[in-house]
Formats: sequence, structure tokens, C-alpha cells
Amino acid sequence: TALFGMLFRVVPNAGQRVDDIVPGAVTIAVLFVLMTQVFPLYLRLVQGFNRIGSAFAFLSLLLIWFYLLAHLLLFGAYINATYQPYRRGRVAQRGRRRRPAKDSVLRTED
Repeated sequence: TALFGMLFRVVPNAGQRVDDIVPGAVTIAVLFVLMTQVFPLYLRLVQGFNRIGSAFAFLSLLLIWFYLLAHLLLFGAYINATYQPYRRGRVAQRGRRRRPAKDSVLRTED
């Protein structure tokens, strides 16, 4: 989680608060652990190939693994991008309730 959190905080050229990157970092960390647990199971299923076939199968599976990892990173970034405006809007609404605007009272002239 810390690795993905640092990646989401440092890589974008924008000011990211830790609260804004936590949902995507936690989601991608859980999915990454799940993917690393499923990948060896699939390798055991493909073990029946000869030496040349298994080398090509491993290379193709490794490329598929990197492809899925890239999609996980994009999914985590999407979660963060979706959550950030929602959270900041909610915080802004709280601030508006506490501080009434100066011109919120209607004035009538006689």
C-alpha cells in the first residue's frame, strides 16, 4: 500500500494530499496481492509443455501480468481521480455551512 501510495503521490504533477490517494492505493494493493496469488496457480496449470513451449508460455504470461498490472495502476488512479472532487466538494460544503456569506441577508431599502 505504501509503495502504490508513494507512486500516486509523487508521479502526478499536482498537489495530492494523503487523504486523496488512500482509496486508490488500498484498492490497488488488495488487487495486486490477489493477482500475485492467482498467477502461480495459472503457471501450475500450464506446466505440461515442453521446454521451448514453456519458455514462450512464460514470456507471454509475464507480458500479460505486466499488462494487468498497468491496468491496476490505471484503475487506482481512476478511483483517486473520482474520489478527490467528491471529497473536496464535501469539505467545501462543510466550510460553507460554518461561515455564512456576508451578503446572505436580503436588504430592503425604504
